[in-house]
Amino acid sequence: QPVLFLGNLRHNLDPEGRHSDTELRDALAAVGLRSLCGALAPTEGRLVLSQGQQQMLSAARALLRRPRVVLLDEVTACLPSEAAKGALQTLLGRFKDVRAT
Repeated sequence: QPVLFLGNLRHNLDPEGRHSDTELRDALAAVGLRSLCGALAPTEGRLVLSQGQQQMLSAARALLRRPRVVLLDEVTACLPSEAAKGALQTLLGRFKDVRAT
């Protein structure tokens, strides 16, 4: 199960506050979560997302952090097949130097 932090969407995407609103919106859009962009405003309350949205949120977090190593274990398992295909292509395109196995 994807890791979510206590707090709002912004904190879950960028816990250290290093990225601009534009970067956060771009990361959400890249993984098919454009509809959540309105939830970036700092609000109180618990973040409630479906399993598939949680997986894509973790992928968006990885896009923002640009780690040297990315492990994706069934990252699209809870998504409809067309959404999964698009999300996987986007992720692999963003991590161009990553070897997929």
